[in-house]
Amino acid sequence: GRFVATGRIHANESRLGPGTSPVARLVAAAAAGTPFDPADLATTTDCGWTPEYVDAMWRMLQRPVPDDLVIASGIALAGTDVARVAAAYFKRAAPAALATTADVLPGDPRPAQAALGWRAVTTGDDLVTVLCDGAAGG
Repeated sequence: GRFVATGRIHANESRLGPGTSPVARLVAAAAAGTPFDPADLATTTDCGWTPEYVDAMWRMLQRPVPDDLVIASGIALAGTDVARVAAAYFKRAAPAALATTADVLPGDPRPAQAALGWRAVTTGDDLVTVLCDGAAGG
């Protein structure tokens, strides 16, 4: 008699978060003009914008039938790409290209899109720019 919906939520970023993820640390380093951590540059993750992920979770709870869904952007975001966009935003030197590792493979957002009419919109370079706006106080 209970309604139970399960969402496997991939990494997501917010301007309000603790800033402990590789994406957040790379943006913070670019904003501060400090060197990028090579470990952060070498990461790859599926990462989206937290407000959009909260919307997906809300939609899951509005359905008449519970479901188990993956909430993900489906896009691999490399640390070197985060640093490149953040460095350009803050007019800093971009790091040299590095080999990246696939820490987290992209999730499959298609079931959530079909069931909820939801998809991540703020991804990749757009996500990094939104985080840079927040770091810049904008």
